[in-house]
Amino acid sequence: MEGIQAVDEADLASAGAGVRLDAPTDAVPTPPPAGDPDRPPALDRRSLRRRLQFWRSPADQPAWARPALLAVTALAGLAYAWNINGAYLETFYGAAARSMSMSWHNFFFGAADPWGTISVDKLPGALWLQALSLRIFGFHVWAIALPQVIEGMVTVLVLYRVVRRVAGPGAGLLAAVIMAVSPIVILLDRGNISDTLLILLLVLAADAATRAYTSGRLRPLLWAGVFVGFAFQTKMLEAWLVLPALYGAYLLAAPTASFLRRLRDIVLSAALAVAVSLSWMTAVSLVPASSRPGM
Repeated sequence: MEGIQAVDEADLASAGAGVRLDAPTDAVPTPPPAGDPDRPPALDRRSLRRRLQFWRSPADQPAWARPALLAVTALAGLAYAWNINGAYLETFYGAAARSMSMSWHNFFFGAADPWGTISVDKLPGALWLQALSLRIFGFHVWAIALPQVIEGMVTVLVLYRVVRRVAGPGAGLLAAVIMAVSPIVILLDRGNISDTLLILLLVLAADAATRAYTSGRLRPLLWAGVFVGFAFQTKMLEAWLVLPALYGAYLLAAPTASFLRRLRDIVLSAALAVAVSLSWMTAVSLVPASSRPGM
């Protein structure tokens, strides 16, 4: 009997090595770790549903903020697009946008005539969007004015975010309303003047700059320089008028201990703004004069 018992214990030990015989039979198995690649990630349905419900305010804003902002933006779009097919257009820039929509050569160089013999009297940044709209939808008055309507609506949204970040949602909504109902803004956004895109890009630059001086990060300040550079493509030196205000705010308010670091960030952003501003002129100057329209 002792031999049989010894054999049985040896068999059990070899067959179930590492298994405790005294372990409870009803023990709950240990779940796989959270990072197990064989386990599908859990779907947070509540978070996904909240993202899809874009009209609801984020948790850090009052419940009325997002619905009110969307209502103001929709009313602004309605005001800008009302009777859009009868919008007043500057004929010279309208003809230039049509010429630019006819070929990519005219598009790049901002040709004012279909034959590409002469360019417009300013950088063609604002006309590029109008030319793309004409190329997509065909030549219609509303197709020229449509980019300005969209730009005006986006400006209202971005301006709210800029002001809310520094003064709260109430002030942000007030700023959005003032922007949306200003007569001069409505007049600009119903035409084909380049100021609409200029304003949008400068508001985007202000948005990036406020993120920079509230966080002390360099990347948003670089984006501010990029937006100002794009604004230069729209209406040239007028875009640079905001740089002292943007960089002055960062220099005085950025939460970084080193003054030299803030100064370095400003220099990098300004260099990027200049580089983007002069990019189109540099590219055009590298093309032989015989292959580009007359200036």
